[in-house]
Amino acid sequence: MDKQLIIVCNGGSIKDFDWSSIDRKKYDVMITGLSFRFFNRIKFNPDLYINVDKVCLKMIENNLCSLIKRDSIKRLCISGEICYTNDVIKIIQKRQHKVDILETMIKDDKLPFYEFKNITTGASAILYAMTLGYRDIKIIGLDNDYVECIIESKDIGEGKREITSDVKNNPNYFFNDYQREGDVYNKPNNIPNLHTHAIKEVMEKKLLMEEKYKVEINITNYNDKESIREFILTKPLNELFI
Repeated sequence: MDKQLIIVCNGGSIKDFDWSSIDRKKYDVMITGLSFRFFNRIKFNPDLYINVDKVCLKMIENNLCSLIKRDSIKRLCISGEICYTNDVIKIIQKRQHKVDILETMIKDDKLPFYEFKNITTGASAILYAMTLGYRDIKIIGLDNDYVECIIESKDIGEGKREITSDVKNNPNYFFNDYQREGDVYNKPNNIPNLHTHAIKEVMEKKLLMEEKYKVEINITNYNDKESIREFILTKPLNELFI
């Protein structure tokens, strides 16, 4: 893959990022989770999309149909362990050349996803980038610094919370209405340190892939967070294009 890839995770560290600064001839862009709400608003067209959060996917089925049908999005990765509506199933079947299913890739011993255990969308995004052949991967917004229970939410059991009103200042994401009234979400770390363990596992799989296929894969997180810098090369966000 000649082009470099920017993976947009959704942490608050990119709240003031200038999206027009991305040279789209040089970089492809992968977005994650609910960030399409923001990018639709600013008319920014990503190249790739990933969301493997089953609670989130079930909630956004109508949006998922639109994302799959969008010509500018070349490939998507989603979980297949959901009872999707017939409309979603039909669209997936019609455009199966561009839709990758997480659980299928986990069973394929030729892919970096093989036997992936600590599943998060952020970590899966890095594995998906390697699967698609990207060898220079830049990550922004991977903060790994969560407020588990924001004040505009309530506990609804089974590790889930529901947004009860407009979120005025969301501490977890780069735009405040990432989550909206009525949204249901998993608490970020229902499993203690899940996101940290997931990044560690991804970097271990990167080393295995480099050895197996004799390739060099450069992965840099442009966010100097102590919690994951032990596992992944980190640089300040202002060095993204240096």
